[in-house]
Amino acid sequence: MATAADMSMTKFKTIFKQVFEVSPHQYILNLKLNQAQYLLKQHSLSISEVAYKVGFNHPSALTRLFQNKLGVTPNKVLSKTIEHLLL
Repeated sequence: MATAADMSMTKFKTIFKQVFEVSPHQYILNLKLNQAQYLLKQHSLSISEVAYKVGFNHPSALTRLFQNKLGVTPNKVLSKTIEHLLL
């Protein structure tokens, strides 16, 4: 993205953080997290399928992100969704 914007990586990261209040890396992780939550709640996909679909190389990376950002595992989100559907 820095190349497309015709600026150095450092300058791009600085401006990006000023505009979005997070680093480009954190922004992408947040997008992946939001997409994973949506997929777990709206589709009948396994956690592994969701992890690969949103761009992680291993399901454990998705689990770590969920635990760090949301304080729960993807499994908990999935089980709550299933529980809600059964009510």
